[in-house]
Amino acid sequence: MGEDCLRRLIGPFALVLWNAPTQSLLAARSPMGERVLFYHATPQSFAFATMPRGLLALPAVPRVLNEEKLADFPVMNYRERHTTFYRNIYRLPLLVLVR
Repeated sequence: MGEDCLRRLIGPFALVLWNAPTQSLLAARSPMGERVLFYHATPQSFAFATMPRGLLALPAVPRVLNEEKLADFPVMNYRERHTTFYRNIYRLPLLVLVR
């Protein structure tokens, strides 16, 4: 299945697929951005959710605001598309494959 399945998907999606035989993780979201996938990663863990509050519900994810992102918002500085209003919670780019 793997990356090839993405060509057959129709409509908005956000997904994460674990391939045990190859020990790889595929994370992807709709190319038009209708669905967003957020993640928090440490050397010990990887967590993901479609909303930041799903990650903030985990005890291992700190509730710390990203002051730089908050300062960018009123002036509409959207260059950092992978950052969020929370430190250590990131927005997934369109496709990530980790081996």
